[in-house]
Amino acid sequence: MAHVVESCIAATSVDRMWQVLAPFDFQFLENVSEVKVNEPASASLGAVGSVCTIVFNDNRSQTFRILINDPQHYVLKYEVIQSNTTAPTIHHTIRLEPVTTSNQTFVQFETKYSTEIPLKDYVDSKLEKRRFFYALTRFVGVQFEASNWACQHCTLDNTPETVKCNACDKDRPAPAATQYSTKKVPIPFNSNKQNEQQFTTAAFQCAGHTWELLIFPRGNQGHRQPAFMSVYLKILDLEMGGTEQFLCHFKFRLLRPQQPIDTERELGSYHAFSYKPDQSDRGFTEVLSMNDHVWYLDENENLNLQVSIAPLFVWQAQQA
Repeated sequence: MAHVVESCIAATSVDRMWQVLAPFDFQFLENVSEVKVNEPASASLGAVGSVCTIVFNDNRSQTFRILINDPQHYVLKYEVIQSNTTAPTIHHTIRLEPVTTSNQTFVQFETKYSTEIPLKDYVDSKLEKRRFFYALTRFVGVQFEASNWACQHCTLDNTPETVKCNACDKDRPAPAATQYSTKKVPIPFNSNKQNEQQFTTAAFQCAGHTWELLIFPRGNQGHRQPAFMSVYLKILDLEMGGTEQFLCHFKFRLLRPQQPIDTERELGSYHAFSYKPDQSDRGFTEVLSMNDHVWYLDENENLNLQVSIAPLFVWQAQQA
């Protein structure tokens, strides 16, 4: 039997955390489009014994049966219902414990498999739980506890909010691929849009925040490269006048219709986003040559940009 456990401390009350988790609607997970009750039809979402299905944004789905929903002891348990009868039985348990000396909550996420699992599945399960904690704590408005990082050149242990080594000034290593949340964002690019000085895309959710893309079809004024389209990622949901800063590594990759994704160039950067105008967006001046844009248009005259964001640290900056 395989056993995977992760935990975190959230700076919010256990009742607030339970209020978010107990309905079993997973509204804090951005890749979930809906959760529906399959049986019994009269059951409400979260009812013990009910069978539910999570539908993800990429049209994947997972069916599960709720085994425990205990508000007295703050315990949730559910079983994944496998379509393949030879697959291992999977039980997920989420436990909450109030920290008695402060207004905090200890959160534990445990998964038990009926058989041994490959090492890759074990690692993926641990990383999924960490993403779960980040989304959950971000949703209830608390900070996520990030860890220090070791420089690959001089081995110095650096604090989470830094992107260059404090000793040798080398760049922080890029996060592992499993740390990124990814969204495909359509960019309308008909002839009228191509002649605009700048425009924005529709807002979208990724990595626990709301964003939009700023598009400069003929280059950004002040950094003008008229033969290239410039694209910037802008955060929209940080409180006006607030002090929160969100450090992440983000990547852009234009998708060409009918072509493998790995053949396309990828651009990446670190940035600490805040509400301030000079810190709310960051991007690249040369994302696409206007001589080549026709190769990237889909049947709806959209360009499609894959945006990937790896959250690294959230903190409150000191006010001036």
